[in-house]
Amino acid sequence: MAVEQEQSTLGYNCIAAGIRDHRQHLVGVIGVAGRTGFAAHRLSRPLLAVAGEVERGLRDTARPIGPHL
Repeated sequence: MAVEQEQSTLGYNCIAAGIRDHRQHLVGVIGVAGRTGFAAHRLSRPLLAVAGEVERGLRDTARPIGPHL
């Protein structure tokens, strides 16, 4: 989980959660950005839940393609 408050763009905050594969390697990120003042802290649990669903979907559909991948 990462939260940014006007670090890259003045007037905007964002919150993001990582998406990991079956080996716990980071393979993506899902996030939400909004104008300063939006309740990013209220989105942490729902965002983690969505990231968890994406991870489960990856595990359910992933096929091994080699011994090193």
